[in-house]
Amino acid sequence: MTIAEMIAAAQQAHDAAQATLGTATQALEGDQSEANMTAVQRATTEADALFSRLTTLRAAEAAQARRAGAAPALPAPAPTSVLPVARAVAAVSPGPGGAPAIVQRTPAADVTPGTRLAQLVIARAIAHEKRQPLDQVAQAMFAQSPELIAIARTAAGVADTTTAGWAAELVRTETRSLLQTDLLPLSAWAQLAAKGVTLGFNGAQTVVVPQMDIGQKIDGAWVGEAGAIPVLQGTVGAKRLSRYKVGGIVALTEELQRTSDPAAVEVMRLWLRQVLANLLDASLLGAGAAVPGVKPAGLLNGVAAIPGATGGGQNAVQKDVQAIQAAMLAANVRGSITYIMSEMASTRIGMMTNALGQLVFPNGLPGPIIGTPFVPDTVLIGVSTSYFASAFDALETAVSDSATLLLANADTTAPTHATGAAGAIGTAGQVPPDGGIPISGGTGAASVGGVAVSMFQTWSQALRMVMPATFGITKTGAVQEVTGISW
Repeated sequence: MTIAEMIAAAQQAHDAAQATLGTATQALEGDQSEANMTAVQRATTEADALFSRLTTLRAAEAAQARRAGAAPALPAPAPTSVLPVARAVAAVSPGPGGAPAIVQRTPAADVTPGTRLAQLVIARAIAHEKRQPLDQVAQAMFAQSPELIAIARTAAGVADTTTAGWAAELVRTETRSLLQTDLLPLSAWAQLAAKGVTLGFNGAQTVVVPQMDIGQKIDGAWVGEAGAIPVLQGTVGAKRLSRYKVGGIVALTEELQRTSDPAAVEVMRLWLRQVLANLLDASLLGAGAAVPGVKPAGLLNGVAAIPGATGGGQNAVQKDVQAIQAAMLAANVRGSITYIMSEMASTRIGMMTNALGQLVFPNGLPGPIIGTPFVPDTVLIGVSTSYFASAFDALETAVSDSATLLLANADTTAPTHATGAAGAIGTAGQVPPDGGIPISGGTGAASVGGVAVSMFQTWSQALRMVMPATFGITKTGAVQEVTGISW
């Protein structure tokens, strides 16, 4: 191979190593595990080694060109020792939209091992809280460190739902992707949300879904040549969905984490996701009223139940489905209907046969079916997904070995976080604004028996999972319920 070919191959390998380093850095941001830390270190070492090789090859090419009396094809970098985590750039200038842009990469002065990683973690936390791009935050905080800005720019290339100008405008697509990969197999709410209108909060406390009740209104006109086109007027309302959140914490000892297979933290992470998914489903499919600042109303809140048809079998199924459709049409509700029922009822429909032994509903009902354990076996719910809206931010997971926890759940037995500020025990599964047991100590029925435990002092870990979420129906009549089904 010629030196030029070797340089091209080295450059290609270095670019691939840089991409691997960017991916590893992003993984470390989301999960500060030992495996991710090792991956970043390994990728950094490989990228540095390739950069050193590239520098040597370019220097050799320059020397060869000088001996031949010609100008070098590429300027050789100044000779220097390549240090670990040398991600420096010669200059960082504003790019499109004011974002920093890498101009040229050069070796950097050494720093204490771990310094840039710590700076990156700090910048990432601030960028997440302020909903700003990571590279811009790094530029503002560590302008004297072009190496860090180069790393931040590499780590900031992932599309998200909060950064304006980079995928925030595609929030519905990103939201559907999150549902399908993270919660869809676990939750009836996720399946319903994937069929309806999905939004993101994007840092806002509420989101507004426009409502237009057109029904069978005919207000336009056929217009002849040179005729005046009439001006139409209608009524547009709005459904405001407030931001709520579900969350939970699990504590476990370091001994359990280190001796378990698979790792206990990952097992608890999956368990906590399922628990929160169950909470969402139970609230969604209930008839509870909205609690200001705490939770949205259930889909069945204010819905008048329709008595189920008697006699069982195929005829009863058809009559119940027709009753739901008739009620929706009477309320000027149209669009695709999703049917929600118990898992057993869903199985019965799939196995129902006629006198000839043929399946009666081989393709299900005239609309998708969602089976869930949170609907009684004698209830059928119909939802017009055109009028079902939900909004949420990504599921946030954090692990801490230095937190202090007040060991209490949210049931109706003290000590409990299901309490108001005065200390009176409230509704299970709900913590009102500024409610729960005060972390700094408190009095009242909910505080009796409360115990605080330090994760640091007991050599333990705390896994916290929080998900901002809300849902709602944007048109009255878009949810119908049949009770006492006989099939």
